[in-house]
Amino acid sequence: MLFSRVGLCITLSLLTIELGAQQEWPYSPVQRPEIPAVAVEDWATNDVDRFIQAKLDSKQIIPTQAADKRTLVRRLYLDLLGLPPSPEEQQSFLDDTSEDAYANLVNRLLDDPRYGEHWARYWLDLARYADTAGYEGDPDLPYAWRYRDYVIDSLNRDKPYDQFIREQLAGDELVDITGAGELPNPPAENLVALTFLRLAPFTEPRGDESRHEMLSEMTTTVSSVFLGLTVGCAKCHDHKYDPIPTKDFYRMKAFFATVAIPPPLRGDGVQIGGPTHAEFYREGEEAAIESERDRLNEEASEAQQKRAELLAEFRTRLQLNPGFGIQALGREFGNDYFFDQSTVTDRVPHTTAVTADKGTWKFYTDGQPSAIADSQISAAKP
Repeated sequence: MLFSRVGLCITLSLLTIELGAQQEWPYSPVQRPEIPAVAVEDWATNDVDRFIQAKLDSKQIIPTQAADKRTLVRRLYLDLLGLPPSPEEQQSFLDDTSEDAYANLVNRLLDDPRYGEHWARYWLDLARYADTAGYEGDPDLPYAWRYRDYVIDSLNRDKPYDQFIREQLAGDELVDITGAGELPNPPAENLVALTFLRLAPFTEPRGDESRHEMLSEMTTTVSSVFLGLTVGCAKCHDHKYDPIPTKDFYRMKAFFATVAIPPPLRGDGVQIGGPTHAEFYREGEEAAIESERDRLNEEASEAQQKRAELLAEFRTRLQLNPGFGIQALGREFGNDYFFDQSTVTDRVPHTTAVTADKGTWKFYTDGQPSAIADSQISAAKP
């Protein structure tokens, strides 16, 4: 029993040492490691390969052989575009016997617009992108798609990563201020990039409480995306595992305290804040949107006309006009339905009033008595 306890203590001590080492590395300064020596020099094609090969050598594992060209072309298409190559694209690579065939294909796929579309999905997941705001109301975020396109364009244009980060965290402050006058407007692309901070699920507006919920969401997301740390866990208590006290959460949140959220659009009882205007900056984007808007308006007009034709046909066949109806129950009314068939489906507001005097009903639509002959109906007594 004693030996068992000693063994358990040793195991726990080793585990604690290992966990301690794991907790220290995120907070250690970045250092450039030495390139390891490897047993077989002709397998590695770059320094990254040498680190992999050194680890394999330490485990006495022989590196696998290079994949055949058919496997390579499929892997490359799936990795970069998320789609397999067409038979023609695959055969073109198989027929290319030049030494640079693989490198040329890599460059061609990186220039393919589908590259940005595929890899943007992973960043959009980190940014908690959605076209709606979530919770029970789940209202639309009608301009969120512009941030999606910003991410796709950034990847396809090979935008430097540091610039990509700055635009999303402080895009409105990346303008030169040359005097004490009115602050210059930031570029439209930078305003769209700031959507990163705005993407968050939220429920109905609750004043200052909603503002602090959004600022806390910004703090949590920025720390997890850019620091790889769950700082959000320290919002209500010191972090259970990482050395992050609660005060550090609010010290970090203070960076976002000056964020100004535009007021909601008048009549919008769902949104916590209105959109910030940003001009369309992508080539041909505004013209394409106007063209699409015209097409949708034309479709809506045609659908409205078709609806009116169908409604007129149904009225003729059924010999009925939609209007107001009431069901009378009990006593002398029995179980009867009474209708005023004045048309009220012309997309114009109408008022209907119904009065009852013992067994007599009277209908008024827009202040006028019912047009039907029996607008005053006396219920027969049983």
